[in-house]
Amino acid sequence: MRPFPRPVTAAAVLLLLPSLAVWFSGWAWRPPADSAWLRAQIALTDTAGFPWALATCAVFSAAIWWMHRARPRQACALAALCLAAVLAGQGAKAAIKNTVRDSRPYVDWLAARQGTSSDAFYEMTRGERAAWIRQTAADPAVPAPLREHWQRETGYSFPSGHTLFSATWTLLCVGLFRTRRHRAACAAVVLWGALTACSRMTLGMHWPWDLATGTVISWLLALAALRLAQNHLPPEERSGA
Repeated sequence: MRPFPRPVTAAAVLLLLPSLAVWFSGWAWRPPADSAWLRAQIALTDTAGFPWALATCAVFSAAIWWMHRARPRQACALAALCLAAVLAGQGAKAAIKNTVRDSRPYVDWLAARQGTSSDAFYEMTRGERAAWIRQTAADPAVPAPLREHWQRETGYSFPSGHTLFSATWTLLCVGLFRTRRHRAACAAVVLWGALTACSRMTLGMHWPWDLATGTVISWLLALAALRLAQNHLPPEERSGA
């Protein structure tokens, strides 16, 4: 079995590529048109946001338990360790957001159109922010599904909590399911993680560097959790790890 840092790091690089490409392209966000594609982006991003993130956690935890069901106690410990890593990422995200206080792309865009400032937006309560979006985003340039999504997420931008969530689960799965027979499953999870992160830029929720930072933090958390997880893996799965 290959050492887990190598495939996990390779997967992290794959997750980083879209945000880095957009970052260095000089990207400027604009609201997308209303379409089935936009609604698919919102549905995808919801898999990493409350409350649907709870279902996502349940799916991944069940997969981890199933893969190690021959040893129920170790399986439960592995699932708990992975959940702890995901929760740690969300805690780090909250602390950094409240320290850095960077505005979201859609907030900057709306503020510029209204002749106000992003700082004024963040001086309001969350309820007032949602009401302001409801009023100011009643604009033909802003599709209704996007406006409704914005009203649910009025916090700060840096780093991306959705990316932290999806990337942490992605990298944990790559580390735990890195055998040849699970390559297709790992590839599917990496694709989900990358597309979920990209949806955050499409919807105007995050800047590319928000995603890149979230991915790097997730990589560190996943490596730490997987190192601890070795104690709960059977000997044949520890070799080389």
